[in-house]
Amino acid sequence: MKKICFNALLALIYATFFFAGAQELHQRILFHGVQNWPSVSARIVSAGGGPIRVRNDWWSAPRMGMVDTSYVEFEYSVGSQTYRGDRGTANGGGLPMNLLQEPWRAFYKPGSPSVAVLEPIPYQAGGWLLTAVVSGLVVIVHLWFTVPDSLARLRGRGDNRPRPAS
Repeated sequence: MKKICFNALLALIYATFFFAGAQELHQRILFHGVQNWPSVSARIVSAGGGPIRVRNDWWSAPRMGMVDTSYVEFEYSVGSQTYRGDRGTANGGGLPMNLLQEPWRAFYKPGSPSVAVLEPIPYQAGGWLLTAVVSGLVVIVHLWFTVPDSLARLRGRGDNRPRPAS
């Protein structure tokens, strides 16, 4: 039973590593060159939320933290097609600040106009990268200790095989 639990945990760590790494790579590819994307006028459909204080009860003492619950939904047209977007920036988030009250612009990906942001800030690594790095370290340690052992076992088996007579 211990071996089954260990292997299930190991499979979960490997899956986490591959999934988080794939997500990070996907975001980087999806928003590559966002600062150079063309823009069109946008209309804010809905926006709201914001940072809220939450209480976490830790074993040592209760702590207060902040969670960003901001969101935005906007509409824009490219050619004759109308699209809806929900990302303030490449990292997500809600409605960016617009101190000068300028008209909103949707910056869309030229090859895929359904992907758009309101503020063309390049994608910044975040939680996916951290998750991939931490789980990747566990994967590397596992491979470091198991691959040489497995290769030694395979070499040992190869020596015990009967050799054909010549």
